[in-house]
Amino acid sequence: MARFDGIIPVGMETFGKFELLAPLAQGGMAELFLARQRGMGVVEQMLVLKRILPHLAVQPEFLKMFVQETRIAALLDHPNIVPIYDLGHVQGRYFLAMPYVGGLTMKIMLEAGMQAGIQLPLEVACAMVLQVLDGLSYAHQRTRFDGTPLNVVHHDLCPSNLVIAESGQVLLLDFGIARAADTAQPDARRGPVRGSLSYMSPEQCRGDAVDQRSDLFSLGVVFHELLTMRRLFWRETQVQTLRALVDGPIANPVEHRPELPPRLAQVVMRALQRDPAARHESAELMRQDLERAMQTAHLSGGPADIARCMSDSFAAELASERELAHRARSGGAAREKGQAPRRVRRSRRWHYLAGALALVCITLGGLGIRSCLAAPPGQARQSCSTHCTTASRSASEPMAVVISWSKSMAWR
Repeated sequence: MARFDGIIPVGMETFGKFELLAPLAQGGMAELFLARQRGMGVVEQMLVLKRILPHLAVQPEFLKMFVQETRIAALLDHPNIVPIYDLGHVQGRYFLAMPYVGGLTMKIMLEAGMQAGIQLPLEVACAMVLQVLDGLSYAHQRTRFDGTPLNVVHHDLCPSNLVIAESGQVLLLDFGIARAADTAQPDARRGPVRGSLSYMSPEQCRGDAVDQRSDLFSLGVVFHELLTMRRLFWRETQVQTLRALVDGPIANPVEHRPELPPRLAQVVMRALQRDPAARHESAELMRQDLERAMQTAHLSGGPADIARCMSDSFAAELASERELAHRARSGGAAREKGQAPRRVRRSRRWHYLAGALALVCITLGGLGIRSCLAAPPGQARQSCSTHCTTASRSASEPMAVVISWSKSMAWR
């Protein structure tokens, strides 16, 4: 999804029983808003509302799959899964609502970490993946009330769909929604959804039938990137990315992080096997394997370690999100009082950099800057044994405003 940058009005729209406070992102399937539902006078709940775009609201097959997948996701009740709060439609516009989780998506964390040269402590990366495996194991084994297996597969397990709360809790969101999006592409030759292409399993890229082991491959990609702070399969074009995923060489994470315990690297590489039969048979078995590898390497980590790492190394990003949420709430309150809603300026360092580059290119004769902006983040790395460390940042540098639910098309 493309992130909204610039000046954003808050308290901008009433949508059924919800007040949309600020837009977060928009993609090919839906638009996301920070929203709230007012209760009996003093009761207020902050939400993230996903509203289906109008052109999809007239496609019966898509709506059928969207409602079916969302109802299945609503049956999932686990500490590491963002619950579905509501599902419905207002004047033909379908939506789902989720609780607002203060924190960052893993995409934002990885993006900021790669740009700043941050190296996550091994225990922090492992603790994050363990929580994801806990949520996956629960979802994969979930049954209906009559005992019938739900056969849940996430289909889009990528950093954009992993939220890291300030408490150190890691949560998955959007279970099965990607499969609904695929029904909106009647021409199968269009290929998979661009936004998370570099995290799909080979069988999913080929259009083959997938099972729960597909999610384990996707998590293996995430795990590899958490350990190395490098993109694994991302390439400049979709075709190059597909080739890398399907038959390109897969670098052992030890190549980029020599101190990585071999037993831990084995867990990652087994998850990245292109043959599903060569991966772990289930998320639970992968979780047990990872725990044994951590014990062998004398690693121990949990939510407290994750929270400390986030507050130490991603304080600017967390503060920016808190500020946006605060201003959104303030704008909604101003609207209730009849005042003009405030406007929130969302800026990022790359936003200013893009403008500067554009001016330079115009001066040089109109040279394009697209290739410069599309380049993957720098590969600088910095060691850290117990806590994350960051490259020095100038006090005059503009604070990057980050929305944990945003999805950038630059992160494919």
